Amino acid sequence: MRIAVTDTNIFIDLIKTNLLINLFKIGVSVTTTEEVINELLEYQQAVLSPFIESGNLIVSSLSADDTRLIESWPIPRGLSVVDAGLVLFAKTGEDYLILTNDQLLRSTCQHYHIEVHGILWLMDLFFEQGLSTGLELCEALSQLMKGFHRLPILECGIRLTEWSAC
Repeated sequence: MRIAVTDTNIFIDLIKTNLLINLFKIGVSVTTTEEVINELLEYQQAVLSPFIESGNLIVSSLSADDTRLIESWPIPRGLSVVDAGLVLFAKTGEDYLILTNDQLLRSTCQHYHIEVHGILWLMDLFFEQGLSTGLELCEALSQLMKGFHRLPILECGIRLTEWSAC
């Protein structure tokens, strides 16, 4: 089974749009780091808590050795230690992919040949797998586009048109 290493911003977006439950239904094992969980607000952590307790969300911690290794990497300026930790974690196996909307993290993943996807890819899966209706996804995407979000406008428009026709 594929393992989806999930970044803070994906959790924030899925919680904000009430689509979080679908993440655990797409046929991947969902994991993250304790450092990502600590970046979330208290209420967001509370939303994730049942998934952690049930074992649907696996949370790992970076060791002191991991942190030293990250600090010795030639990582791009501006990439946080938390994000670099996700890259380190995903590099440990072939079946890993990273879920993020962060452009710097995405380009770092591409540099290390790690598969990376964002919220639009997830929404596409939710639609294709029948986990969300077109209307639900249109509402969720519109909500994300209203906030401070750097989603590609053209790609969003295509999806809004496709999903609203369903």
